Amino acid sequence: MLEAGDLQAIRSIVEDVVDKKVNDIIDRRVPVIVDERVNDIIDRRVPVIVDNIVDKRLTESENLILEYVDDTRDVLQNQIAQLKDNMDELNQYYRIHKLENENGTLYLQLINELRKDIEELKQKTA
Repeated sequence: MLEAGDLQAIRSIVEDVVDKKVNDIIDRRVPVIVDERVNDIIDRRVPVIVDNIVDKRLTESENLILEYVDDTRDVLQNQIAQLKDNMDELNQYYRIHKLENENGTLYLQLINELRKDIEELKQKTA
């Protein structure tokens, strides 16, 4: 039968051999496994992540552009409405001005006719 010291020596030797084998496996296999998994992750997940980021940024940019276009449209619609109001006011002003000119012309014609009539009456009575 083996003594306790012998068992301890065997245990120590087995632990050293197991540690060396484990370390050897870790040193040889882990980098290969990590490389394979990293490459797999890069090949499968990175394009999806990049696509998601690009889609998100494009959507944000599109929304900003649409907001700007809507705001610009609102401003332009308000300006067009103001221009229409101004045009209506100018049309009314020119319509009134035209009528005043026509009235002035009619008054002058009437005054001239009255002068002629007065002259005729003066000549008949004289």
